[in-house]
Amino acid sequence: MRASELKTLAVVAALACAVVSSYAVVAPSVAFGQSAGVVTAADGVPGLKSGDFTLRPYVKVEGRYDSNIFNGSTRLDTFTSKQLETVVGAPLVRIQPGLTLFNGTSTDVAVTFDAFGDVRLYISDNPNVTTQNSVSGKANLAVQIAPRRTFSLTLSDYFTRDVRPLDFELDAVYIRLNNEVGAQVAFHPGPVPERRPFEMSLGYGFLVDRISGNLNNISLDSDTHRASFLTLWKFLPKTAAFLDANLRFHRYTSPKTRESATHADSNPMRVSAGLQGAITKKVAARAQVGYGRSFHKSADEYNMAIGQAAVTLLPASGTALSLGWQLDFDDSFFANFRSYNRIFTMVRHRIGTLIDFQVDASVYFARYGAFNLAATGLAPSAAMGGGAWGVSQKYRQETTIVGTAMADFNVSRFLGVYLGYELRANLTDYSVYQSLDNKRHYTDFGDYTRHQVFVGAKLRY
Repeated sequence: MRASELKTLAVVAALACAVVSSYAVVAPSVAFGQSAGVVTAADGVPGLKSGDFTLRPYVKVEGRYDSNIFNGSTRLDTFTSKQLETVVGAPLVRIQPGLTLFNGTSTDVAVTFDAFGDVRLYISDNPNVTTQNSVSGKANLAVQIAPRRTFSLTLSDYFTRDVRPLDFELDAVYIRLNNEVGAQVAFHPGPVPERRPFEMSLGYGFLVDRISGNLNNISLDSDTHRASFLTLWKFLPKTAAFLDANLRFHRYTSPKTRESATHADSNPMRVSAGLQGAITKKVAARAQVGYGRSFHKSADEYNMAIGQAAVTLLPASGTALSLGWQLDFDDSFFANFRSYNRIFTMVRHRIGTLIDFQVDASVYFARYGAFNLAATGLAPSAAMGGGAWGVSQKYRQETTIVGTAMADFNVSRFLGVYLGYELRANLTDYSVYQSLDNKRHYTDFGDYTRHQVFVGAKLRY
């Protein structure tokens, strides 16, 4: 589809969300089974030491090829028998400087600070591609007061700047800024953290989410209050039972957005309990079951079970295998929520201290809430012949395959090199169309396949 046509249909693309990526579709949420906690400093080289503090700076320089920058579909429009969307690939250079600063948990005030940047420079003659040149980054600060005492307090701040291409070949980008400040009070009797038989924590976070680059006039900016509770009882030396609960109050900041038929405020809640630990020296497992409800103010909502089960095997020295399943849901800008069953696996093999191979793969079987196209108030488009709009599925369904394979070589204490491959394939029949002369003229498809290969070097100290 030509760029001029896409801009004409921008409001449909933004509201109907025909091919929005997970970045655009899924609103920020607390991952299932996770509560606020202390950031763990990365393992690796000794770093620079000053008193109790250790600084570990690094920089990664990477060459990468992205086969489908705009997540374009190769499907044909049955009305014109032509490929509707463009599949555009290009090489790029990524530069990722970062650092970790920490002082461990042996002091009365434990500090951990992680930060890294991500500079992406595309190499292309296509101006829509070079517009994607961007600077993203993350910074995470955690200050734990009295970590080795019975009661501790953790103060945290987590900031991200994420820049992504739109799911159309346009000279525009999504820019998403998140910042969450939080506090957690924990009760954990016992002086040695690794040997504590019981722990209970209560946390609060306030998340500010700001998005620019939307193709419509509906603001997706939001504020979220989050409360979390986690208790863990280690009733055997290597086995623990836990109870995890969190509640979020998610509100769009724009009255116009809150009054629209396609975006509803929500109060997602999750409560779950489970067991985790080592069965033998070479087998560990985790099982978790609970209940979740999205409590959306209007339209469809999620209201059913959540759960997770995983097993990890250590068949030989330096080798780890994991396999698991997860049932959960996310807030979504499209039809309120996305529920999914996820099957995931990980294989890792380390040869001494020189080579590390790792493969991660997940398959998501997702289903969105009911989408009421009529409620959007979209009128027939004169630019497309005046036909009525339609969507192929009221309950959008997707099967998404996500995988990464990487080999990491430690050349020396200060230098590592790596190479890898990433796959993301969205297998869905979802589409948006207009009815013209009793035929469907498609304007957007939801499926795409994206391959990325990369090689890079990491300097560290």
